[in-house]
Amino acid sequence: MKSVGGTEFSVSPEFSNFSGSEEEAIAICPGCGLKGTKVFPTTLYNHLNEKYWHLVDGNFRFSPTRDCDVVYFNNKASLYFLMSDVKTPYGPKMKEGIRPVCYCIGVTDREIEREIVEKGCCDSLEDVEQYTKAGTGKWCFVTNPSGKCCREYLPDVVQEYLSKVTAPVVREKLEKVSKELKGETVDYREIELRVSGMSCESCAVSVRTALENIGGVNVDVKLLEGKARVKLPKSLLPEDAAKAITDVGYEAEVIQTRELRDA
Repeated sequence: MKSVGGTEFSVSPEFSNFSGSEEEAIAICPGCGLKGTKVFPTTLYNHLNEKYWHLVDGNFRFSPTRDCDVVYFNNKASLYFLMSDVKTPYGPKMKEGIRPVCYCIGVTDREIEREIVEKGCCDSLEDVEQYTKAGTGKWCFVTNPSGKCCREYLPDVVQEYLSKVTAPVVREKLEKVSKELKGETVDYREIELRVSGMSCESCAVSVRTALENIGGVNVDVKLLEGKARVKLPKSLLPEDAAKAITDVGYEAEVIQTRELRDA
């Protein structure tokens, strides 16, 4: 199989032998055989060369698998973009060099390493965010090739440097940071909000990103219904979710909340 740029790549056995429905098969990355995430045209326009813009539609997905060279794929149109075909390198897929982490703020893995290992400044989640600003951007769907917030893979970056920390106390604290970022030690509540002012898919992405940026998970934004649902850490108030949305230019009010045992 060839990419849009003409580079050949191997098709995974999982993709070749996939036995699900046609609709399910469309979501499977041919490179790794795993399900890709929906990516909006706005994201593609910002990370593909303009000569490819005419190929962009709403059927593209992003392949987040680290060892898979495929970045974007559209199985309906048989269009595949590899790392060599995109303008912006996706940090987690890079094999060498300085890897971008937070695209909104411009944070690299080297900066995080310096703060954690060399300076010993970061031994809490608050420190990681304060010193590096990673995970605090607001335009992830535009700046990040994945269209999502870097908090999704920030735990792996933190975990990578744990082995380089010699002080047991600091290592223990960083283990806790990694788990917090992954949501493994956090209790959640589900919040449903009414959102006014959304008029297009880009608006929905802005709302979703705003909720993800404050730590929300499993965000579901329904453009036509004017609603959003999010699982938010109990350390935050439901009103914090509404404020995050109003901060990016939309009106929001909490409709209901539901306590959850697990994220």
